[in-house]
Amino acid sequence: MWQLVARTFEELVLPPGLFLILTACCLYLRRKRPALGKASVYTVMLVFYLCCSPYFAGLLISQVETYPALDASNPGDPTAGAIVLLSGDLSFAAPEYGGDTVGGHTLLRARYAAFLQRNTGLPILVSGGLLPHGANKSLAQAMAENLKQDFNAAELWLEDKSISTAENAFFSKTLLAQKQVSRVYLVTQAWHMPRAVAIFEKAGLSVIPAPTAFLGARAFNWNNLLPSAGGLNMSRYALREMAAYIWYQVLY
Repeated sequence: MWQLVARTFEELVLPPGLFLILTACCLYLRRKRPALGKASVYTVMLVFYLCCSPYFAGLLISQVETYPALDASNPGDPTAGAIVLLSGDLSFAAPEYGGDTVGGHTLLRARYAAFLQRNTGLPILVSGGLLPHGANKSLAQAMAENLKQDFNAAELWLEDKSISTAENAFFSKTLLAQKQVSRVYLVTQAWHMPRAVAIFEKAGLSVIPAPTAFLGARAFNWNNLLPSAGGLNMSRYALREMAAYIWYQVLY
């Protein structure tokens, strides 16, 4: 039940739900104080445009993509004992695969984890529990299948109980302690990395950030000033991570 409440709250305070609520507030305000209400409508429209523009959204998300990519030609670190791959999303009942499989975010992470394994020879710990809404396998199981079938990954360890980044960290720590591993590569999206590194370090692990799928600040051109759904998505990721990072600092 609490997951449904949390998801509803998230949808209302992040774009695009946030702008629907702000617009409704502006329309109400316009009835009470027309001049202020009119100015508020224009302000909300401007902020909405900025969040939809890939250029400005890229500037925003670059504020959370603070960890650089590893050197692709030499990513090895002899002190690391494993690669931890965090789950992202699941594609439910994909007809072309005959069931649940990894979603787009998770696929990008899995691809990079497989790349790191080829270059380091380290085992991959896949971390992610069962999702609600009728999924018939955990994210860890879906990632393990994807890594084996599509990327020929070798040694895999499964942590399939976690349902949040914090649980990813604490449950992975327990499993890694059994394997006598204390230093790991951590693979996730670049915009998710600051929160992930912070909570994994609080769990007691030494982390080598291995971010992937950078969205980052974009070179200026007129096309990047045009509003798009992709720009709004970028802004949503950035705002969500900023809020979640602060929440994790308070909670943990």
